[in-house]
Amino acid sequence: MYFGGFTARLNDNPHFDFKFKGDFKSQLKDARLAREMAINGTLWVEGIPLFQGIKFNEATLDDMNERIENLEKVVNLLDLLSVKVPLIPNEMTDFEFDQLGRLGASLIDGKEVPLGVPDDDLVNLNMEFTKGRIKAIAMRGENNAYRLCDPLEKGYVCALSNHPDDALANIAPLPTFFLLNREDYCRAMNLDTQKLKEALEEVSIVEANAEAACYKLLDMILAYDDGAVCSSELLQCCLLIAEKLCGLEGSSEAYRVNRAQILKRMDKMTAEIEDDLREIALSSQSDQAKASAYILLNDHAMAEKCIKNIPEQARAEFEKWPIVNLLNGELSAKQAFETKGTRAIKIMQRKKNSSI
Repeated sequence: MYFGGFTARLNDNPHFDFKFKGDFKSQLKDARLAREMAINGTLWVEGIPLFQGIKFNEATLDDMNERIENLEKVVNLLDLLSVKVPLIPNEMTDFEFDQLGRLGASLIDGKEVPLGVPDDDLVNLNMEFTKGRIKAIAMRGENNAYRLCDPLEKGYVCALSNHPDDALANIAPLPTFFLLNREDYCRAMNLDTQKLKEALEEVSIVEANAEAACYKLLDMILAYDDGAVCSSELLQCCLLIAEKLCGLEGSSEAYRVNRAQILKRMDKMTAEIEDDLREIALSSQSDQAKASAYILLNDHAMAEKCIKNIPEQARAEFEKWPIVNLLNGELSAKQAFETKGTRAIKIMQRKKNSSI
């Protein structure tokens, strides 16, 4: 009989083999069960001592306690970071374990850690894994070591600007979730809608930063179409931002179309949304808006006519938008990981009305 990392041999002398299998959480669960079985020598199932006299052929109890302690640290770290992708220790490289070690030392133990990064006071850091990426902000402390922070937590903000010399006082900040780029959104393993919601409650989308937020929303939708690691969570984050933008300016055709195309990807279109799209298709002065509405209404013939009416340069830009991925009912990963222009990024920490 097999369960978790256990193999139970059912004969006159019941015997268990135990090997660590699965992701960190599965291994921790099995290790705790194995420790109790090793101590008591019995496996109880619904109050019945199903197997007694159990012996193990692998770790000693001391080794098991040490293993459990190490697994608990990693599981606590992954929970703190809201990592959604199962990490399987048996498939990880030494480099990946080192990445987790640095994250744990700083985020759990509060230590400053050395990093092989450019000599800078503030670093936008990618912690790379085979299955994806964990983003971190590294702030330099003493002896050229760094304190790591989770950029998806509330309490940190970034300012996006097309003009690097803009004073921070003239730029409306956004949560550092908006610091990520298209590739980040695609590879991030620890996106979390609740964290984003809390961050937006602290630092809102307002008129002064709405355009920057909208551009980031397009990057996020494109990342979803590229096959994002946390696709479901990313789409929920997209919807949250789209609804915030619509709440800010409900008459905006762009904001309404973006919300609709997210709902389309979720298969949650409603009659009310479709009526709104028909209004855009019939009354808009923008061929891009009309084409987008027709795409979402599955009237691809009319969408193609509207697209042909768009001037050549504007049409080339329109064809990079994620709405075009829905044309003919197909999602395309073309132009994957393209960046949409460059913006100067400044990061601040919100703490007692001060910033660093």
